Amino acid sequence: MLFFSYPTSALYTMDGRVHKFVGYHAATTVLELIDNALNPAVDELTPDQFAELVEGRKSDETWVVDFFAPWCGPCQQLAPELQKAARALRAYDERVHVGSVDCQAHSQFCSKQGVNAYPTIRLYPAVNNNRRMQAYYVYPQNMWRNADTIERWVFGMLPSLVTQLGNDYWTTVLDSDEPWIVDFYAPWCGHCVQFSPVYEQIAKALDGKVKLAKVDCDQWPGVCQGAQVIHKSLGFYCLHSLTVVSQVQAYPTVRFYRGRQHGRRQDIWGMQLQTQHKDTIVQAVLSQLEQLHDEL
Repeated sequence: MLFFSYPTSALYTMDGRVHKFVGYHAATTVLELIDNALNPAVDELTPDQFAELVEGRKSDETWVVDFFAPWCGPCQQLAPELQKAARALRAYDERVHVGSVDCQAHSQFCSKQGVNAYPTIRLYPAVNNNRRMQAYYVYPQNMWRNADTIERWVFGMLPSLVTQLGNDYWTTVLDSDEPWIVDFYAPWCGHCVQFSPVYEQIAKALDGKVKLAKVDCDQWPGVCQGAQVIHKSLGFYCLHSLTVVSQVQAYPTVRFYRGRQHGRRQDIWGMQLQTQHKDTIVQAVLSQLEQLHDEL
């Protein structure tokens, strides 16, 4: 490996590989470099491995693949962020895999794949994905290439236990005998974007006990207004006003509906969950279900 600027740090491993350090030199980032080199979360793929593992993936597996060139500066900056994202994604769901293809070593293969810019990140969705529309999805060029943004993009592509509702909120939730949690959100709201993967984790934790849904208040403003979730902007916060009780709270608004009693439609308020913490929400809902069981 050639070095063109100083100081340049690199880690030489027993397999003869050189891992170049990119970014700010600090103890934590140097330790991350060592950990990524010795315990990589991103699988390096040859064309044969790509055919076997990605194209021949199991029906419930998702692959995220980074097509890169070693000489590419943005690729070098992406590498540690992709390692972080890979660890977080695997911790969330072991069926999510992250790999990389060296397009300098496998130029013909990358050309056949239609890769002509570096880095190119593609997501190959699970075959049984209820969101699957294409053979693969390309990471948008206008999005940041950091771990958090990559994770959120991938989370949005994974199979979901959450139902998207619009005008059917009234009958599906309020007229249901079963318990529901509903997340009223806005796509422009940063807090909502951050909460989205947490909400998916809540859905997994409560699967079989409670149904979960989301309502996009930009797409369905009439529904959110009818449910007394009316947004307004204030500074850098994502706010809405609950006009009936004259409160101002932040998006996302998450409500738990226990299920109608004696055939009567539930009111719009349900029980508001005043947190975005997964375990707190899960425990609160389980407690409500236990109370409901005792009442019955």
